Amino acid sequence: MAKPQPIEKRKVARRSKRQAELQIEGPGVSPLHLPEVDDLAQRYIKERDKRLIQTPKEVAAKRMLIDALHNHEKEITQPDGQLVYRYDEMKITLIPGKEKLRVEEITTSEPE
Repeated sequence: MAKPQPIEKRKVARRSKRQAELQIEGPGVSPLHLPEVDDLAQRYIKERDKRLIQTPKEVAAKRMLIDALHNHEKEITQPDGQLVYRYDEMKITLIPGKEKLRVEEITTSEPE
């Protein structure tokens, strides 16, 4: 006499049989192809991948900048604890705590 299968195996076998019976063709089931969306998706993926390649380089450059700001902490610490350094038309701010680095362009408004 055959040994009964555990309940989980029986459920998986029934589920597999039902899935095999399902029709996977026809409207709403088969993949839809939209050339415009396909082209734009490919363009996005290409640009995203370029950015992802640059991410480790950006992270390393950011870490080096933060370390340099800490090396000159005595000269650039503000009363509120922020480290602020001006470079050309840029303002670099390191906010203490979780160390948020902000690099902003300084806009000077000319008097009218």
